[in-house]
Amino acid sequence: MATRKKIIDTPREHTTSDLYFAAYCQASGTTFLRTERHGPKVTFVFVADKVEPLVNSWFNGSGLVSGQGYANAIKNLKHLVAGRD
Repeated sequence: MATRKKIIDTPREHTTSDLYFAAYCQASGTTFLRTERHGPKVTFVFVADKVEPLVNSWFNGSGLVSGQGYANAIKNLKHLVAGRD
């Protein structure tokens, strides 16, 4: 009897250390996965397929998100960086 290997499909990930771009991604509804700490530096990790279309709009200045949603995302991410809930 052959054994079957269980394949776990993990999403590709997009990382950024830019707090404001991370807040833009979060305010745009992108799935946030986790933070990673490397000494004092914090990296935000998102599902890549949702982030890649946002990169061009971010750098072109054409991205549109709710002002309140963006501000809340910045506050939430700052709390994560500081280690608060």
